[in-house]
Amino acid sequence: MKEEKKKRRKFLFLLLWFFIVGIFLATSTYAWFSTNRITDIEFVDVHVETDGGIEISTDALDWKSVLSVNDIVEAYKTYGNSTNQVPANVMPMSTAGITDNNGYLYMFYGNLENVASGEYILSSKRQVETRCSGEDCSGSFISFDVFFRTSVDRKLFLSSDSFVTYLGEESLGIENSARVAFVLEGNVSQDANINVAQNLNGGRNDDVYIWEPNYDVHTRTGVSNALSTFNIVTTEENGEIIPYDGVINPILLSQNIDIRNANSINYPNYFKPVNVKVYTKSNNDTNQELFDIKRGITKVKIYMWLEGQDVDSENNASFGDIRYNLQFTLNP
Repeated sequence: MKEEKKKRRKFLFLLLWFFIVGIFLATSTYAWFSTNRITDIEFVDVHVETDGGIEISTDALDWKSVLSVNDIVEAYKTYGNSTNQVPANVMPMSTAGITDNNGYLYMFYGNLENVASGEYILSSKRQVETRCSGEDCSGSFISFDVFFRTSVDRKLFLSSDSFVTYLGEESLGIENSARVAFVLEGNVSQDANINVAQNLNGGRNDDVYIWEPNYDVHTRTGVSNALSTFNIVTTEENGEIIPYDGVINPILLSQNIDIRNANSINYPNYFKPVNVKVYTKSNNDTNQELFDIKRGITKVKIYMWLEGQDVDSENNASFGDIRYNLQFTLNP
């Protein structure tokens, strides 16, 4: 009888322990959307538009003022070397805005593993965009080429109608870790051979312009993650700009990099401070200067991703539907 009571007490203790641990895990936040949660976005919508006397194209042949996802996906039909990548799901990535010799950004897919000590160890591997779309696309970020055509040298602005927003009733904060990068690949005259325009790939580090939308807002769990993971104090509204370090090289699990120490101070060979050139608030109402475009045809490679090193890239925000809306204008 005593033995049965002992077993019962032991069982109740274990049950209580698992209950407590379950509550802890349910209320904790982890950077990079750790492996114990869904890590994708079910729907991504992309809209690109120009305003004020500038034309845009996905192939430097068919010029428009508005581009849809379908235009981007089907560009390969007239642009054979297109590597436009529009996956159905996107996952945490990181970049420091560094390009390779082909004008592609070094983009790193990150993953966390909970080791025996209870720490979360970061690993990363490079992903290079390949032409694909929808459910069959294995890429974890969006990337596509656009061409701008103008008759005179102009300064290009990102309109106040540009935004990244949550598609749904109640946001979980996934849009707050979104980033967009523009890589200037080069310029040719309007009468240049179309293959020359399409094959421009001169984008280098100084030609990369990263935009961080919604920098001033965070969810409650995003604020908690900022403090617990990065030791950064911020607020849910009216937050200040938070600098961060992007991944610059592949990271193996065996290198044992704890997410709390994942920065350029501790690991300068794997992380670098990111030069974000354009910041906008969640309710931005002003146009933002981007870069100069020369007379003729200018090729720009655009990237859209969720930044794993952002304080808002945490488990509670690891699912949802978002929309990227880009509008370019010549008006300051």
